[in-house]
Amino acid sequence: MLVSVVENGYGKLAKVGGYHIAGKTGTSQIPYTSFGIDKASYSNET
Repeated sequence: MLVSVVENGYGKLAKVGGYHIAGKTGTSQIPYTSFGIDKASYSNET
């Protein structure tokens, strides 16, 4: 899946001829539990 981001998706500028490059788009979110909040979802913090 991560190779598809570079080959076919938004990461095309990272493509290098002769190599399989994997990429990730977007930013991960931090779960509330990491902040000590008892809530089963993710915060808007990155």
